[in-house]
Amino acid sequence: MGSRSGAEVPQVTRQVALAAFPKGCLAMRVRDELGPLFEDEVFRSAFGVRGVVSHEVV
Repeated sequence: MGSRSGAEVPQVTRQVALAAFPKGCLAMRVRDELGPLFEDEVFRSAFGVRGVVSHEVV
């Protein structure tokens, strides 16, 4: 994940999202109205390099 703190949504991502949801969706409207909900560094600190194991497989 590259650090893009506060950056706009990449153009290709926007095009794919609009192709999939021409009328938009709740997540897209929230992002458009409120901006990013998580900064990359804060979000990244929640996960190790290999992720977090949610449960142990027995």
